[in-house]
Amino acid sequence: MNHATPPVDCSSPSGPPDPKILWSEVLSKIAGKMGVHSFETWFRPVRLVGCDASALRLRAPTETFAACLMNAFGDLLRQTVAEVFGTNWELVMEASVPASPAASPADTLPVVQAAALEKGSPGCNWLIEKLWLAEAVGFLGSPPKHFKSWLAMEMAVSVASGAPCLGTFPVPTPGPVLLYAAEETAPAVRRRLESLALHHRVELERLPLWVITADSLRLDRTDDRERLEATVAQYKPRLLILDPLIRLHQQDENASGPMAALLGFFRALQRKAAVAIALIHL
Repeated sequence: MNHATPPVDCSSPSGPPDPKILWSEVLSKIAGKMGVHSFETWFRPVRLVGCDASALRLRAPTETFAACLMNAFGDLLRQTVAEVFGTNWELVMEASVPASPAASPADTLPVVQAAALEKGSPGCNWLIEKLWLAEAVGFLGSPPKHFKSWLAMEMAVSVASGAPCLGTFPVPTPGPVLLYAAEETAPAVRRRLESLALHHRVELERLPLWVITADSLRLDRTDDRERLEATVAQYKPRLLILDPLIRLHQQDENASGPMAALLGFFRALQRKAAVAIALIHL
């Protein structure tokens, strides 16, 4: 029959064993209940710095560390302390480096504990199964005259209608599509989309398929970026197709700096609007 250990009076020099020895026993028990990496990360840095008849004072490296530790493993820590020290013990966690009172939200980046991140759907989250992930930024690339634009428009009709892309790849969640075809005239774009809609036996007029008709779109310029962001916010597409990438900027595509900034814009837009982006690239 198990009995709880009587409470320890750490202030009594003639009392029970040294509390530091008991704290080592607490750590030993916790190490046996969790993985080595988690234990070394979360509990090895914690120190026992004092106690009285009813409270243990522990010290963590920082206030953020202490808060995350208690949020993730507070129950385990309290339970194990009760097993070793006895019941009804209060844990007082302090930080070696307190948070700077000078810091304000405007001075820091938004941060969340990993375990608090939003959970995604189980398995792969496909926009077009086995062809294009939902909320992905990617390229359709090949040499000229290899039907990249046709494939992009086929994706557009499939996502807008829910018809399997190329007759093979299902579209689990159809939705609006926004298309910019910089190298095609409006009548040519319509003819292609009508032929694809006819093939899938859907009416083009009924599809939530929107075509940007601006004469030019320069996404290396702030004003055009803002216009595209506003358009995406208004039409809320599940898929944004930009064809071709080379017509969207006047940068040297071999220069990593300007292109990194442009690709960074696409990733930021994807995250902000929860939209998949397909870039047609020569």
